[in-house]
Amino acid sequence: MLLYFSTIKLSRTALITWSIIIWIYSFLVAYMYNSIKDTTEMENLIDVIPDHLKAAMGTAGDIDVFIDGIMDPNYFITQEYLAWLPLMLAIFSVFYCGGIISREAERGTLDLLLSQPLARKNLILCKLAAFLTMVILLLIFSCIGISLGLLIIGTSINIVHLFLAHITIGLLIFSVSAYCTLLSCISMDPRHSIAYAGAITSGMYILNFMVPTLGSFKWVANLSLFHHLNIFNTLSSGTTNWNGSVVYISTGALCLVLALLIFERRDLNY
Repeated sequence: MLLYFSTIKLSRTALITWSIIIWIYSFLVAYMYNSIKDTTEMENLIDVIPDHLKAAMGTAGDIDVFIDGIMDPNYFITQEYLAWLPLMLAIFSVFYCGGIISREAERGTLDLLLSQPLARKNLILCKLAAFLTMVILLLIFSCIGISLGLLIIGTSINIVHLFLAHITIGLLIFSVSAYCTLLSCISMDPRHSIAYAGAITSGMYILNFMVPTLGSFKWVANLSLFHHLNIFNTLSSGTTNWNGSVVYISTGALCLVLALLIFERRDLNY
């Protein structure tokens, strides 16, 4: 527990910075809804967005987003903010968890940590738990920012659905952080582990955009963790992609178990 709290304390600058950015971003997006909800230009812009881009943003399908000339606030929040939040947090995961062990090795602090009465598995679990705690706090700030922004302009959305959408994003980030941690345990060079984690994450994100061009190979898109998000459906109707949630949990658990096994047996004469 001491390592858990000390890790959060050492990461407080990053946590505060990300919290401020996400809170301001979410608040401003929600606050701007009134100014463009009934503009013709916005309706024309949505009409020309390619289907594959809508799919990548989790707003695919025959969706009537304008009712009596007013844009659905759920669609606006999804398109302008929630579609990008997973990518933002995934980047945070790459740089943090991609070096969660390898960065300690590079600094020469790994031997010092393990010289204490601390099991190797507890080192990983404590540091990863600290990171996931920070992610949860960021998601809470995101929910608060959206809710407050809409409250000020007199617009409301289903708060339960909003939290469900953020929980789904949290599960995605758990799986991303787990495979980034695995790569950090495999490579003791943070430059390599972060580069590998970034390549995999960006590859999956790009793959999600390429679905319409894959033809009979569209099934390949299932390899992208981002493909299993359907934020708009969750936000508007509370529908949860349970298959996607299972993919996130199982992928994260598998990568975490592999990370623990590899680090437990790894020769630290790096």
